[in-house]
Amino acid sequence: MKQAGSLVAPDRLRFDYSHFAPLTEVEIQEIEKRINDVVFRNLPVQTQVMEINDAIAGGAIAFFGERYAQEVRVVSIPEVSKELCGGTHTRMTGDVGLFKVVSESSVASGVRRIEALTGFGSYARLEEDEDLIGSLSHILRAPRQELARAVTRVLDQQRELEHELETLKRKSARSQIDDIVGSQTAVKGIPVIARKIEGVDAAMLRELAEQVSAKIVSGVVVLALASMGKVSLVASVTKDLQRKLHAGNIIKKVAGLVGGSGGGRPDFAQAGGKDAEKVDQALQAVYNIVAESLD
Repeated sequence: MKQAGSLVAPDRLRFDYSHFAPLTEVEIQEIEKRINDVVFRNLPVQTQVMEINDAIAGGAIAFFGERYAQEVRVVSIPEVSKELCGGTHTRMTGDVGLFKVVSESSVASGVRRIEALTGFGSYARLEEDEDLIGSLSHILRAPRQELARAVTRVLDQQRELEHELETLKRKSARSQIDDIVGSQTAVKGIPVIARKIEGVDAAMLRELAEQVSAKIVSGVVVLALASMGKVSLVASVTKDLQRKLHAGNIIKKVAGLVGGSGGGRPDFAQAGGKDAEKVDQALQAVYNIVAESLD
């Protein structure tokens, strides 16, 4: 690991370094602990101008592989570090104030970046965090020490409600099966169903098509779902008709009418589209598409 760049300001800093992997939370905590230990000890920051060879021989670290002048500035903190540096920012390590890492990220291949706050920047961040905790405590009606449990409880309730909603949607979808089956139209002697379905998601649409196909035993089923301006389509062809009709070919033509594309197997296919306003028109075209496929 070596330094690859830096930025130092009164209230923040950025440190780039070469490394092959992100820092773990434990490693970040250790970095903060070590730096704050030096900060809180309020050690003196010493500077000295000397010959570069003497500086290197004395243990000073040079960064970046840069070329240095014959005389260099050596910045050292007793028992902590000693390096070549163009300038100093504090007289005592305590001047840094609290050091807090706020992000660790990748900036290039093999180069990572730590960003941290110091001094008043850390204080401002602490105030923001306190305001956030206060808001969460008010919203969740829980003291700060109970916030984790309160959030977990809300998430558990949400998952339970989502599960109940999913169950209700499935029941609602199944309740439509008889009505959907009853809407079939004969095309050259073959039962064809083309329907728009409400109150389901794409996964349920597929299940519903499979269940309707099983119910009619023989025929073609095309179902559509229009949601948030987008269209989901599924087509099913029963086994006895697959020599004459191909679900993938049918759905491809239907999808083209709603500005989409798709395909699939002879028995089942699915597609998507982006023109929800043309769903009814596309479904009405299913009967002609099936008829043309039988010619």
